[in-house]
Amino acid sequence: MSLRINLNDAALMAHRRLTQTDSAVSKAIERLSSGFRVNTAADDPAGLAISENLRAQLGGIQQAIRNSQDAINMVKTAEGALTEVHTLLRSMRDLAVHASNVGANNPTTLAADQAQIRSALESINRIASTTAFGTKKLLDGSSGVTGTSTNSEVTVVSGSVATKAGTYAVRLDTAASRAYAVSTSRQVQQATAGAAYGTNNISGTDYGILRFGGSMVNGGNPVDIRIYSTDTIQDVINRINSDPVLSRYVTAGLDAAGTKLVFTSKYLGATDGSLTVQAMDGAGTTGTADNVTTFTGVSNASADESVSANATGSALLATAETLTLTDVVTGKSTTVSLLVGDSLDVVVNKINSAAQAAGVRVMASLDDGGKIRWTNTAYGSSTYASVTVTSNISSAASAANLGIGTGQTLTISTSGAIGSTNYTGTAGNDVAGTINGEAATGQGQYLIGNTGNPNTAGLKLKITTPTASGQIVAQVTVYQGSTKFQIGANVGESVAISIDSVASNRLGVTATGLVTSATSLADIDVTTYEGAQDAIRLIDAAIEEVSTLRANLGAFQKNVLQSNINSLGVAYENLAASQSSIRDADMAAEMVEFTRNQILLQAGTAMLTQANQVPQALLQMLR
Repeated sequence: MSLRINLNDAALMAHRRLTQTDSAVSKAIERLSSGFRVNTAADDPAGLAISENLRAQLGGIQQAIRNSQDAINMVKTAEGALTEVHTLLRSMRDLAVHASNVGANNPTTLAADQAQIRSALESINRIASTTAFGTKKLLDGSSGVTGTSTNSEVTVVSGSVATKAGTYAVRLDTAASRAYAVSTSRQVQQATAGAAYGTNNISGTDYGILRFGGSMVNGGNPVDIRIYSTDTIQDVINRINSDPVLSRYVTAGLDAAGTKLVFTSKYLGATDGSLTVQAMDGAGTTGTADNVTTFTGVSNASADESVSANATGSALLATAETLTLTDVVTGKSTTVSLLVGDSLDVVVNKINSAAQAAGVRVMASLDDGGKIRWTNTAYGSSTYASVTVTSNISSAASAANLGIGTGQTLTISTSGAIGSTNYTGTAGNDVAGTINGEAATGQGQYLIGNTGNPNTAGLKLKITTPTASGQIVAQVTVYQGSTKFQIGANVGESVAISIDSVASNRLGVTATGLVTSATSLADIDVTTYEGAQDAIRLIDAAIEEVSTLRANLGAFQKNVLQSNINSLGVAYENLAASQSSIRDADMAAEMVEFTRNQILLQAGTAMLTQANQVPQALLQMLR
C-alpha cells in the first residue's frame, strides 16, 4: 500500500460519509420532533407551495364555518323577534273579532279594543325598530329593499337580493281590475207611466177616489184613496205613502220633470199590469172621476196599468231566498238569508256583511241600471280567488228575483268564468307595464321585475292607479340593504338575504276586499263594524306576510347556512387530509430511517477513528 503523511484517503472518505449520515440524522430528528415531512422549502419546493395553498384554503374554510354560524345566530335573532310579532298579531285578531260583535258591544268596549290594538301596534313598531344583531338593525327595513315613489298610488313593497339600488321610471300599460258578473236582465219593479197633473177643481165637501188594484196590491183586493177639495198634489202623494194598507205595496211620487204623478210597486215584479190605478166617482157633484182625472192625470175611462221599470235600492223582494257563498280556493263558506220585504239595499248589505265576516272574497252592489253586480274582491286574472253563489229559490231566474234561479250556480272568478246563464262575466286584469324599461310581470295590483333583469329583478311595486295611460306614472327610488354573508373561502362565495320591515305601516298591505280606506295595520280602526272587519283582513294578511318572512329565514338557515356548514366540514376534512399527506411526516418510516442513520453514524465515527490511525504506521519506519 502507499503511505503518505499529507493525504489520508480513507479518513477523507470516512469523514464524507460521516458528514452525510450526520445530516440525515439531523433531518430525521427535525422531522420526528416537528411531525412534518416538509419543514423548509428545500425539503420539497413543489410540495411546500401546494401545502401553503391548501393551508390558506383550510384557514378560509374554518373562518367561513364561523361566518355561517354567526349568520345562523343573526337569523335566529330575527326569527325570534318575528315569533313575538306573530303572538301580537294573533292577539290583535282576537280583539278585531270581538269588536266585530257589534250587537253586544258599546262604544266604551270598542274604544278599549282599539286601545289594546294600538298598544300591540306600538309593540310591533318597537320590535321592528330595535331588533338588532350587535348594532345591525334587522327588522326596520334597512336589511332589505326599501324605496320611495313620486306617486302615492305607486309604492315600493319589497325586492330581492338581485334588486339594484337606483331610480327607475314606472310605465303603466294596463291597470289592475277585478272580475265581476252582472245580471243580464235588470231587476224590475212595476210603475205607471203617468200623465200631467192639473188643478184641483173639487169643491166644498165633495171628494173623488183613486182606486188601486192588481195582483201586486193587497192580495188583489182594491184599495181606495180619497181626493179632497183642499188637496194639493203633494197631499195626495203623502196620503198614499202613509196609508196603512196601500203604503205596504205602492209608492207615489213625481217623475223626474215633476209634472206627472207616478206610482211604483214596492216589490220586485216582472208582470206588466200587476199594478193598476183608476180615477173613480166619489161623493158630491164635483167629486167625480172626471175631476179626479183633471187633478191627478189618472185615467177614469180605464185603469192605468203598470209596466216594468228599473228597480231601485228600495225595491223589496217578493220571494224569500237563501244564498250560499263559497270561496272555492280557501273553502270558506257562508249562507245569506233573504226575506220577503228585504229591499235590494238590504240584500246587498246582507251579502256583503256575510261575505266579509266569513272571509269569502266577493261583494255585491246595485248599479244605476237596476242590475245586481257581483265583484270579486281580488284583483287580477289568477284563479286563486274563485267564488260560487247558489240559491235555494224554487222559481226560475227572472227580473223579479236575484237572477240566479233554481239549479243555477254563479261563479265569480278572477279569470271571468261565469256558470249562470243569467249573468255575463268580465275577467279581472293584472297590472301591466315596465320598470326602468325592463320587463315585469303583473300579479293583481303588483308589478314584479322579472328574474334576470339587470337592475329590477325581484322589485315588487303595488300600483293602485285605476286607469292606464301607457305613460310613465311614477319615479321610484330603490335602496338595497340586503344582508350579505361570506360563507366560502374564496372571492364571490357569498350569499345574501333580504329582510323586509315589519313596522305596522308595512304589514297587511297585501290585504284584499277592504271596504274602508285602511291600507295597512297602521290604519286599523275597530270602532265601526266595517273597520273591525277590515282589521281582520289586514291582520290575516299581516300574519301571512310574517309567516312568509319567517319561512324564508328558516329556509335560508336550513338550506343555505346549515347546509353550507355541513359541506364545508366535509371539504375541510378532505383538504386537511390532502395537506397532511404532503406536509406531515410518516412517523414509522422516519423512525426506521432514524435508527438506520444512528447505526451508520456510530459505524462512521468508529471507521473515521480507524482511518486516522493508519498514518501512525510511518512512525515505525522512522525508528
